[in-house]
Amino acid sequence: MVFDTISDYDDMTGFIIHFNDHIPNNQRLSLNVKIYSSIEASNPLRDCRLALNLPFKYRKLRYNLPESIRNFSFTRGRTAFKIEIDSPVSIDKYIEKIQILAVKVNLSDYTVVHRKDNNFTAIRTDFIREITFKNLSPWKKYLENLANGT
Repeated sequence: MVFDTISDYDDMTGFIIHFNDHIPNNQRLSLNVKIYSSIEASNPLRDCRLALNLPFKYRKLRYNLPESIRNFSFTRGRTAFKIEIDSPVSIDKYIEKIQILAVKVNLSDYTVVHRKDNNFTAIRTDFIREITFKNLSPWKKYLENLANGT
């Protein structure tokens, strides 16, 4: 299965596999899931082995990666990536959709400037420190205007 990221994501944290109504409810399935950075890549970024115990109430399997995939698409932009799912039983016909769990924007190194119009802007914290430390008045004025929505 090949997917195309619509947005830039900092970290991929996991996925949810949604199954349709036709999945058999009387067996235990094992899935081998591999995530690749592109269609052409031969080495997976992550791989995991999952057990699917049936029956299950909501027909979905959520998996949180033990360690997120950093810069999942942020540095690549809108780029296709690949998820490969192998199972002893043909599973493709039972998969309705796959939902990627990701952090769209990581604001840990940013300061959020709230504006009067209920919007906000995120500015790198080290940049704000430099403005304050060096007393760069044109940039201070810019930040004030930004906060005021002008």
